[in-house]
Order: sequence, then C-alpha cells, then structure tokens
Amino acid sequence: MQIIYEGKNITDYANVRSCVFFDYAGEKLDTLVIEFENSKAWNRWKPQTDDRIEVCEGKYTTGKLYLSSHVPEDDRYKIIATSAPIAAKRRGWQNFEIKTINEIFNVCSAACSMDYSFFGIGQNNSIPYIERENETYLAFLQRLMTLEGGTLKCVNGKMTGISYLYAQDLPCKQTVEILSTGQGAQYYNRPDKAFRSLTIKTLFANAEASDSALSRGESAVYTFLPAMSNVQAGRWARGMLISNNRKAETVTLDTEFNQGITALARIDITGDTAATGEWLVECAKHDFINKKTTAEMHRCIRTVS
Repeated sequence: MQIIYEGKNITDYANVRSCVFFDYAGEKLDTLVIEFENSKAWNRWKPQTDDRIEVCEGKYTTGKLYLSSHVPEDDRYKIIATSAPIAAKRRGWQNFEIKTINEIFNVCSAACSMDYSFFGIGQNNSIPYIERENETYLAFLQRLMTLEGGTLKCVNGKMTGISYLYAQDLPCKQTVEILSTGQGAQYYNRPDKAFRSLTIKTLFANAEASDSALSRGESAVYTFLPAMSNVQAGRWARGMLISNNRKAETVTLDTEFNQGITALARIDITGDTAATGEWLVECAKHDFINKKTTAEMHRCIRTVS
C-alpha cells in the first residue's frame, strides 16, 4: 500500500493503524478513512482542508481525494478524505431556466472548481426549469441524475453523470459463484420497495412508466416535479422508476481484497441461489490493512418502459 499526499509518497513516514476506502455509487461521496498511530508524525505535513491524497494497492487506486477533516485522538490521528472539495458541499439556492443538462453541469462544476463528463446521460436534454433548493451542488446534481435514470459519481476531480442502463450494459467485470451451502454472501429481496408503475402529473404534462417484471404491487404518482412536457415527464418517470426499483434486491459479498470490485461495475452471479443474475456494485468497501473487500450490489433492471 502506498499513500500519496500532495504529490509526495509518505508511506514510509506514516505508521498506519487502519485504512478503509468506501467507493460509492449514488448519494454518497467516495470516502477514505485513515487512522495513524502517531499524531505528531502526521502533523509534520501541516494538513489543510482540500489537500490531495490518494491510496494505491497494486494497480488499484482510490483516485484523487480531498482532505475533509483531520482530528487528533490521543496519540492517534484520524483523517477523512472525500472525492469532492469543500466547495461542492456548500448549500444554496439557484434557479436554472431553459438549460440543457450539459449547461447545468457546466455551471455547478465550475463553482466547485471541478470538471464534468457524461456516460449514457442525454447531456443535451432540455430542462425548462429546475431549482437547487438549499442543497449542496452534489445533492442537487444527484437529484437531477435520479430523474434521468442515473447517478452522480465524482472521480479524480470530475463530476460524472452515469446512466444505470449504460453501466449495466458494459462488459461484466467478474463472475462470482454463490452456492446455498457457501458463506460470505447475503441476498435481500424487498418487493415492497418496487413500484409497478410511476406517473408524473403536472399542469403541463402527464406520463407513465411501468415495470413489466411486476404484475401487481403499488403505483406511485408524483405531482410536484417541474415537468413541462409529456416527453420530459415520460423520461423522468422512466428514470425514477429505474432508480427506485433496482434497489428492491440487494446482495452483499465479502471477499479477500478484490481490486476489480468498484462502484457501478457489473458483476454476474452464478450458482443455485435467488441471487443468480446480473448486478451493479453500489458500494465497495476496501480494507487495505486487513486485505478485505465488501461489496453491496443492486440487481440490473431492464424491464422498465
């Protein structure tokens, strides 16, 4: 394991007690938590908020992270770093009128001194009106991506909008066999969390999306979203249904350190359990000291129209 701090390799000078990285897809930022044995040794680097830090293990890297907090605890020192700078976490109000998704990202990323990109998101989709409602830039963009059937992922100083449909159609990263007689995996199914259909109704629009995998169950109706046309309402209804229904099934998997398990990677599961099928990684927890990885995954969904 190597620790790169402000461009310098400080591994040989740091007595690391624990080092855990949480690689998230969705509403949370990637987060690195390191605890050092000797607080005085860490203080020599004069840590400041938004200092850059990166941890590497073999070919795996956390990517560039920003120091968020650094707290001495007795003779130990704990630091927390996330994948976005402090500016991205400031709350505020802001109106966007007749903007494309690309233009909205351009404004928000510039305010955070970050770059941006898209994978599978219609960056030229027009948004007649949307408001940042006393939210951080991150929370606002995540809400927008949820409407579009995707998620916000910050990596190496870049805000990236990624469609779930795009991510799950990428080549499988790994195939894992789970047997009913084995250990290290848990499967959860919450069908009550999934909607059979979702409708968006406003003064200007009315559209419905449905999940063909569900023949019965509850439906949802949203009347507070600023959809100004049937096309926009239909896109958002599909996006919200995909974002919601994929969370109904979850698999958690404990393995030895596995650098191939990353957020939004597709993992295919074989075996004799209900978990058989295609999954997207929602969170990968990498413990660099104990050389362990825990993955939480949601099932790929292709039945929404």
